[in-house]
Amino acid sequence: MVAPLVFIGAGVVVGAGAIWAAFRGTINPRKPVMSKKGNPARILTAKRVSPDGCPLVAAIHCGDTGEMIGIYGRKGGYGGTLWRRSEISMGTLEFEARRDLSDLINTPRPVLPPLSSTAVNGAQPQARLPLDFSRPLKTAQDNRVEILAEDRIDPEGNRIVALVKCQWFHLDPVRDFGIELKASKTGEIIGDFVPVDEQVINVYNTYGAFHGTVIAETDAAQGTAYLTSVDFEARRDMSDLRYAD
Repeated sequence: MVAPLVFIGAGVVVGAGAIWAAFRGTINPRKPVMSKKGNPARILTAKRVSPDGCPLVAAIHCGDTGEMIGIYGRKGGYGGTLWRRSEISMGTLEFEARRDLSDLINTPRPVLPPLSSTAVNGAQPQARLPLDFSRPLKTAQDNRVEILAEDRIDPEGNRIVALVKCQWFHLDPVRDFGIELKASKTGEIIGDFVPVDEQVINVYNTYGAFHGTVIAETDAAQGTAYLTSVDFEARRDMSDLRYAD
């Protein structure tokens, strides 16, 4: 009789977890947060606008690998994570086991202070000076930029997290990716386009060189063919940072 009772008990726990997931409230960004795996986290913004429905951007402390950047729904559901440029071309995450892809939850634990940026010792070009992030910035494609964090710790020295404000055009009902890409870059409206505002999350080094972008889980599931297509390119700005004035 012990085994059936164990299975029944496990079923009750799983069922209770499912009910809680369905009815749990939204994440309170003013209170401490952590991942379901127990890693401490800090919310960088709760006002991101994007078709993927993930307004929360958080930095998750994953130990020796530094802080991972993720996007989440209002209830804390995981929605995507940072991909490096090399990973985008391969269409698969490297070292996935070292990343925390679990949901976000509120916790009674105290808020951790931001990680010290003095731990970053990555090799940097000597001929360039670091950007002054107190000045207005934009991308090389002229999209506006809002800096979310300058103190993210990354072993490779890529610690600047920025919100890049893009607008791309969705051609409906015809899916002509070439025309969509042209419209995105030139602003020219041809046919029945639906303009879509999106705020993408990019990571840079202190010199403004692009390192990677947060890709939604739904986009990643489409694989390399999509991540290297003009449709994906039309929605992304993976150029470097520069001064806006």
